[in-house]
Amino acid sequence: MALTTNVNFLQPTGFGISISRENYPNLEYFAQAVYHPTVNVSAVEVPIRRTRLAMPGDNISYGDLNITFLIDEDMTSYIEMYNWLVRIIEKSHTTSFKGIQLGGFDDETVSELPTESDITVSLLTSSNNPNKRIRYYNAFPTSVSDIEMTATQTDITPLQFTSSFRFAYFEIV
Repeated sequence: MALTTNVNFLQPTGFGISISRENYPNLEYFAQAVYHPTVNVSAVEVPIRRTRLAMPGDNISYGDLNITFLIDEDMTSYIEMYNWLVRIIEKSHTTSFKGIQLGGFDDETVSELPTESDITVSLLTSSNNPNKRIRYYNAFPTSVSDIEMTATQTDITPLQFTSSFRFAYFEIV
């Protein structure tokens, strides 16, 4: 088998993120880091005489997709992510408790807002042209990290937070 003819390495800053632009424009704009999740195939142990033989399992499990976002002074990216989490909870409760208003949303408003979205990470070549895309299907946030505000901070780096997402599966195209 021949080695690859492309010896350019994937650049750590060569990526772009797309998350339902009409619903989450600031998340897309302020995304700073993507942590592609782990992929595991669990082993199945088969008893053979006095030992257990490990065999490849029959399913794949994915870790969390983590994305770090910058926070502008109006906190728009953080507010979009927080509201997304709240909508997930409110939508699940409105289906169970019809007619009860939760968090200022009525049943119709909550049912119109999406709780899942595909997230696409575009990988760029060394010439900054799109090359490959990783699409995470039916992604939804499960957590938003803390935000560290420190009065003694000496550098002027913007505040940021990380969100974890679960998803059904991903594909690379």
